[in-house]
Amino acid sequence: MADLAAQRGRRERAGDRRCELRRFRRAGLHHDRIGGNDAGFTDIIFHCLGKWDIGDCSNDAGFTSDRINIVWDDVYPRLVATFWGLREAFPNATIAAFGYPSVLDPTLRCGDLSVGPATITANEADWLENTFLLNVNQAVAEAAAEAGVTYIDITNVTRHHEICSADPWFNGLQVTNHIASAHPTVAAHDHIAAYFLQHYVVNGRLTFTNPPAQFVIPVDPSPPPRLILGSIAVNAGTPCGASCLQPTVCAAGCSLQIQGGGFQPGSQLQATVYSNPVPLGTVTADGNGDVDATLAVPAGLEIGTHRLELVGTAADGRGQESTTFFSVQAPAAPVVLARPSVTGTGAAGDPLTCVDARFFGYDAPAVHRVWLRDGGQLTATDATYAPLSADVGHAIACRSDATNGGGTTTSVSDAITVGDHVPPTATITRPPCRRHERRSACASRLRHAAAWTTLRGVVRDPRPSGGGQKVTIRIARRLASGKCATFDRHAWRRTACGKRGRTVVVAAPAGRWQLRLRKVVAARYDVTAVARDAGGNVQRKAARVRFTIVPVRH
Repeated sequence: MADLAAQRGRRERAGDRRCELRRFRRAGLHHDRIGGNDAGFTDIIFHCLGKWDIGDCSNDAGFTSDRINIVWDDVYPRLVATFWGLREAFPNATIAAFGYPSVLDPTLRCGDLSVGPATITANEADWLENTFLLNVNQAVAEAAAEAGVTYIDITNVTRHHEICSADPWFNGLQVTNHIASAHPTVAAHDHIAAYFLQHYVVNGRLTFTNPPAQFVIPVDPSPPPRLILGSIAVNAGTPCGASCLQPTVCAAGCSLQIQGGGFQPGSQLQATVYSNPVPLGTVTADGNGDVDATLAVPAGLEIGTHRLELVGTAADGRGQESTTFFSVQAPAAPVVLARPSVTGTGAAGDPLTCVDARFFGYDAPAVHRVWLRDGGQLTATDATYAPLSADVGHAIACRSDATNGGGTTTSVSDAITVGDHVPPTATITRPPCRRHERRSACASRLRHAAAWTTLRGVVRDPRPSGGGQKVTIRIARRLASGKCATFDRHAWRRTACGKRGRTVVVAAPAGRWQLRLRKVVAARYDVTAVARDAGGNVQRKAARVRFTIVPVRH
């Protein structure tokens, strides 16, 4: 909720939340994220910016200690009071308290952390992320535990998407609206919601309940009857996705979980769906006058909005009708929320990466990925595709196909035209000679044969590859006796003269390669090396070294 307040340009403090609870009386799930603004997270950032010409504010022991004390002496008690207020207002609802995500990476620097000449230093970012926010999250977690509220840690959800990352999900520092600085964007909220649905919802039902609190929640002895529409579950015949958590959405042929309170203990309550009355059966209030039941909704119920009415006796003996609403949705094909995209240089051999489209569907869709060349489907389905030489001049794109009970929806990315690629080049490095010794002389002495027991070289690639190129090495030797041998697959083999064996090595990340030989004896050697990248681009002219090793005469 602190983020909504920031977008409105004003603060919203934990203690002020209780005055707004009446607007959410029908909630079956209440989630909140509070505490950061109360502790002055944004104020700390701009305080540090204001001290840029004096020194690193993270080294100010008095300032940092005071800020941590505010978290525990001021924010923590108000968090406890707020969570207890929620429990009192929603005794039958499941409540989740979200922590704060990862906002800053101390190793990243960019203009979004600066205002004019002032900037947040790496030490200040480290203290804010790994000390201050860590204490805020700990305070939220302990306050939630004290009030019997589930704490959800979302620190890792935004990891690698902090301010200054390649794909940031947070606002940078803003002078005109500084309260919005370092606050999450829509992308962050989308991924946090997706994380919650993936890890805490199964078939439309929450996987957790309120944990036991340290104290008994005070309850008004005669509260007004209330009816809350809880989570929605769909029968096995019509599988439902995470979207069924939406309280006002229901797929045809599902069931509704309802919670109510303030009824006469042990009384029978009649549940009916309108406008055309459809009885759903009776439910029984427990010894406290509360109701928690799951009612089956007929599969033939008309598409549209319906009223659910629960009729019974209130705690004071009066007749009582409680009402809520839900909707039945027709099966529908998935809707595209974001198209897929392809990233990469577009050079042959340089892998392209497909970021799948995002879809929404009441029935969770299954997403399938395919790669396209000039609109035609390729066999590749992985997230990456390395264009081949045959792809040069052709348009490469990826397509996401989403299918559910309502049909199939496809979305295609923008295409990237593959360009020609200059192949890598392998070189062979001669061993160093002794000082004042000619290269031809040092290469022909047997006592230096040990220098040739390991062949070394470098692969030069015009594209940033990170190594991985394959180097094919062919070696032939002719002895003084006229017999010949080749070095084939890491071993010498006798063969007809004029032939050369074949051994393949892989270049290291820096492009360096090496091959260890065995039994280097006096002979004439002929060595060639040819590099090949992942896209199939082959070195046009082989690197070549010839040398002769003769016996040493004593």
